Amino acid sequence: MQVLVIAAPLSRRSMLAEMVRSTGQFRIATSPGISLERVFQIQIAADVVLVDVDGQELASAVLRMAAELPDGVGVIVLADNPEPRWVMQSVKAGVNAILPRAVAPDELSLAIQAAEAGLVLLHPTSVQRLEQNFVHEQYPDDAVEALTSREREVLGLVSDGLGNKEIAARLNISEHTAKFHISSILGKLGAASRAEAVSQGIRRGLITV
Repeated sequence: MQVLVIAAPLSRRSMLAEMVRSTGQFRIATSPGISLERVFQIQIAADVVLVDVDGQELASAVLRMAAELPDGVGVIVLADNPEPRWVMQSVKAGVNAILPRAVAPDELSLAIQAAEAGLVLLHPTSVQRLEQNFVHEQYPDDAVEALTSREREVLGLVSDGLGNKEIAARLNISEHTAKFHISSILGKLGAASRAEAVSQGIRRGLITV
């Protein structure tokens, strides 16, 4: 298997090439960047392409490259704090793995395996940002902000399984006030029950699990 390592600085290319070499028996080629000519060469020779994204220009080039590559060529991208939209575009274009630039050898080994198998591997931080982006798109800020800070606090206690009396004691309010807050929460979230309110709260990012 041949792995093409693309990174701008020579020191970075050398470091990543050595890391790839340590994960298995691979033939390794390196390149300082991506061009149409290089993509043509990749189609001929490379089985897996490892790209170190250190700027917007290279991030955009990755999308173009991944879309041009034939089926069977795996793509691994190293990028710090990638935007959720770019992550989605990359996966759709054919990128197999997106990991932080401070990648560990075992993580890189898993990424190469994913690329070989045609699977997708994302770092937990990328997945979390995708989830947050999904929540924002499904539930705009005005819907999320519909609950007051006290109502959010009450909803959190409901998710912990506390009843009205326990919530009242915890917040030093009357049981009637606790019941009022819960009724308001159900109405604002369009929930028919406490369980549904908790489910809505999790989906909208109001409750951390």
